[in-house]
Amino acid sequence: MGVELSHREFLLALTADAVMQARIARDQLHDVIIPALPPQRRALAEAVKRHLNADMLLTEPFCATWRS
Repeated sequence: MGVELSHREFLLALTADAVMQARIARDQLHDVIIPALPPQRRALAEAVKRHLNADMLLTEPFCATWRS
């Protein structure tokens, strides 16, 4: 009774899920992890958060492979 997805649709669904998970991780970094760290230990967590804030997960070469 499952729905059959094409390979493209399946990969797009997985990508959407990965983006959602990355945004959850970004929110947890911002709300929980960074405030719990002493200021001198926050650099890596803040760098990861900046990367996730910029939505730099999907680069142009990656996205170009999925355009119809």
